[in-house]
Amino acid sequence: MAVPLQFTIFHGYPAELVAQWCAVSLRTARALKSGKRKPSPTVAKLFLLHRDGRVLTDEWRGWVVRNGCIVDPEGASTTRIQLHGYWLIMQYAREIARDQGPEALEHFKRLLA
Repeated sequence: MAVPLQFTIFHGYPAELVAQWCAVSLRTARALKSGKRKPSPTVAKLFLLHRDGRVLTDEWRGWVVRNGCIVDPEGASTTRIQLHGYWLIMQYAREIARDQGPEALEHFKRLLA
């Protein structure tokens, strides 16, 4: 008789990724994925934070979230509202550069590169 499949929150994710995200061994990650081991609340929370994109990954090394702002490695702080309006500000700046002529527009494009 076949063992019924047991779906867990880890379904569809490689054991290696589960191990990395949850700071557990590969053996533990395989047990979690198979349902042989129940995740602790901490492991489940870590996994869900990573799964839902709420953790800054290695590409963001040096960046932190502090007091409702994202802070870059140089210490410049950006609020959620500022970040949300970034695209609008960039469009506005492009229009200003365009109105000042081709040289200003090219300079603006170089700044963004």
